Amino acid sequence: MAKSEEKKKVEREAWRSTLAQRAEKEGFFEEIGPLHKAIHIPEAGELGKTLVVVFDNLDDVRQDPNRLPWAVDFISAQGWSSLGVMAHGPTWYRDPHMYAFFDRLRDEKFFDKFERVVFYGTSMGGYAAAAYSAACPGATVVAISPQATMDRDRAGWDHRYRRSWRHDYFGPYGYAPEMSADADKVWIFYDSRMPQDAMHATLFQGDNVIDMGCPFMGHGMLTMWRDMGILKPIVSGVINGTHTPTDVRRLLRARHGSKMYQKALLHHLEGTNKHRLLIRYCFSILKLRPAPHFKQAAQRARQRLRKTHETPSQYCLSLDRWASVLAGTAVPEILCGSGPSHHALQLFAHPQPARRGTRGRCGGYLPLRADADPRPQRQPRDPCRHVASAPAGQDRQHLGRRRYVLLSPLRF
Repeated sequence: MAKSEEKKKVEREAWRSTLAQRAEKEGFFEEIGPLHKAIHIPEAGELGKTLVVVFDNLDDVRQDPNRLPWAVDFISAQGWSSLGVMAHGPTWYRDPHMYAFFDRLRDEKFFDKFERVVFYGTSMGGYAAAAYSAACPGATVVAISPQATMDRDRAGWDHRYRRSWRHDYFGPYGYAPEMSADADKVWIFYDSRMPQDAMHATLFQGDNVIDMGCPFMGHGMLTMWRDMGILKPIVSGVINGTHTPTDVRRLLRARHGSKMYQKALLHHLEGTNKHRLLIRYCFSILKLRPAPHFKQAAQRARQRLRKTHETPSQYCLSLDRWASVLAGTAVPEILCGSGPSHHALQLFAHPQPARRGTRGRCGGYLPLRADADPRPQRQPRDPCRHVASAPAGQDRQHLGRRRYVLLSPLRF
């Protein structure tokens, strides 16, 4: 296995070296100020008439500065021409040298050499793809988890990238939704369950925007797409212009068989109080494959559900309240639910001793349970007999849908 990985690494380095040599002979390599670089690798053939402009994201800027820009090797392997832009730090591409570089490409009509131009990026690169698409009107934008802007006056609610606040977003190519207004199509992929990503995506309101919410896939959803086996089909179809939103959503259905997606959904359900739904979801996964994480999560949910049923907080009275009830100076009142509305019912406490299994477990509180009858079994179970008073206009049949019976007090 180690030799195989080492062989792949050598082949990858040889492939990148070939691309760099091709850029020197047929394309160009240019340093754009001290913080950015650009490399253009043209390709021959019909597919070479499509130019894909890609931008580094935050994960790439931490890697070796001598590498190729993000996704350039993938794009060249598909036969498309590429223009890769590298960033040496979280610059968000807010640099006057960058403005001048794309202005020069536009004035020299560099983009007119190609039949189709696509600006492609993710996160910080997604912002740059949408913003710098203004240099080529009619292009296609593919932005994955992009930011509309990081200006604190417009997006002060996004505190994830504080280092981006130092840049100026009011200059040229500043506000991405406005800069991409002249694009042909703007594909916005984002996790609709992430508040910051969803709010950035909401700022893109143009008629050319294609909203593609992908819940539970995270900010770096490309990793999950690769696990699902749909990264290449989606990217290729969108760049070539052969996929519609329906086609992309059909491909995204493969998420139900992805282990990464299943674990992401499990993590979400564990943060909620929907224990029954969590148990059902875990069992549906366990029917397909052995999954220890899901089995353990189902067991934890069962324990929480059992505790919730034993001592529901909404059916508890304090000891002081019980003393008033026993002294006859007060009648316990609880808020009971029947259907969509709630009705306050005054219930009598029964003098019989508590039955086994009804001892309070919440420390100083006594539980009130629904569907519990402390009286002998020979007596008829009619909950309406124990209603001291009920709201006006409510008949006995309506109040009898559910039983709310007060358990007997414990002896202290």
